[in-house]
Amino acid sequence: MARCRLEEPLLGERSPGRRPRGRAGNRAVCLTLSFLIGLAVLWGGSVEALASCNLCTGTGSIDLNDGNTDFENGSTLQAGFAISIPGAHPATTVSLDGTATFHYWCSGVPGMLTIHLAGTYTIPANDGNWYPSGNQSAPASYQGSAVLASCGPNGVSIGYPGSTETFAFTLSADQSVTVNVRWHYRGTRKSNGRLTAGDWSTTLPVQLACSPCAPGVDVAKVANVTTARVGDVIIYTYTVTNTGNVRLTGVGVSDNRLGAIGLGTTTLSPSQSTTGTAQYIVAESDPPGPLENVATATGTPPSGAAVTDTSAPVSVTLLQVLSLQILSGASVGFPAIVGPGQYLAQGGTTLRVTSDRAGWTLGHALSFSLPQWADMATVERVFQVTYGTYTPSSGTTNVQVSYSLSVAAADFAGLPQGEYLITVTYTVTSGS
Repeated sequence: MARCRLEEPLLGERSPGRRPRGRAGNRAVCLTLSFLIGLAVLWGGSVEALASCNLCTGTGSIDLNDGNTDFENGSTLQAGFAISIPGAHPATTVSLDGTATFHYWCSGVPGMLTIHLAGTYTIPANDGNWYPSGNQSAPASYQGSAVLASCGPNGVSIGYPGSTETFAFTLSADQSVTVNVRWHYRGTRKSNGRLTAGDWSTTLPVQLACSPCAPGVDVAKVANVTTARVGDVIIYTYTVTNTGNVRLTGVGVSDNRLGAIGLGTTTLSPSQSTTGTAQYIVAESDPPGPLENVATATGTPPSGAAVTDTSAPVSVTLLQVLSLQILSGASVGFPAIVGPGQYLAQGGTTLRVTSDRAGWTLGHALSFSLPQWADMATVERVFQVTYGTYTPSSGTTNVQVSYSLSVAAADFAGLPQGEYLITVTYTVTSGS
């Protein structure tokens, strides 16, 4: 229970020079709240790949006779790839997304051209053929193309001394399989107008051994405080980590109290993390607390169902706001008692109660400083404290208090002449 005490003296007949004394205080009390590396060599170049789960990455290069591969101005340069699965294997869908980068020489000025390559192919069980086709002789079979610059009468030279044409890609498969990848490019050669430059890397293709996927996600949530009051701002921080071996897309976090949380990125590579923050203002309806909430993170792997994780509950203890003060009437006096009758104090007291919950209770206790021969029981009987009507609701409430002396004829024997000092100690008790 939370208690706040105010002591207020009430003066009866006062002697000259006597001043009433009073003190006030308040107290707020806390309430409880296997990868494989493959190598391929193409005309002096190399291709290598690293595999992780069913999401595999690879790179390759081609270094043709520098400066000798000249193409016509404005012709189309085509780049392509093909994939196959050797040996016995289940039916598998394989997707590849990558880029081919070419360095060229244009009228004495070097330049760079990038072609995006992408394709998805379903390969029947035990099929060892290359997809999308064995030779890709038709332009439609190429996955990407770009128009070369116009460079004057000498045309465009793909490759120059010191440059290397590269191929980088990400591959995903919905089965645990070994995937071979090869690539090439073709264009209209200036000397004879034929497609050229781009035999397949048939001897040593990129070989990716994709292990089973193990996607995973983790979310951790912390608050910047452990205690708070109504009106305080709590800042929550959310950290989402990709704990699996496959990239996650569509990464998101939802708080059961605050809803969706914005993150720095929605795509996470293995072991990568991202964070987000959210604020919450403690409402009057939140006490007594504690204030608890959790966060749930989700992420989508390249294949299979989305993964989720829920944080441990974060608890913030809510401190109760409970105070009691005297707004007016810290001391009052009575007229001189000259006979039986009802004597009202000259003025009353206004108390102010502030609470973040309803159901609080006001109370008081009395203490006396009496003249010689005065009877304590008589004084306690005749002195009365009366509270005005009030509703113990949350927020701020003013309470009017009045005082009276009800003196009967029989009481005079217990009330000898002199000064009577009566101290009222008020208390306020928190609601449930």
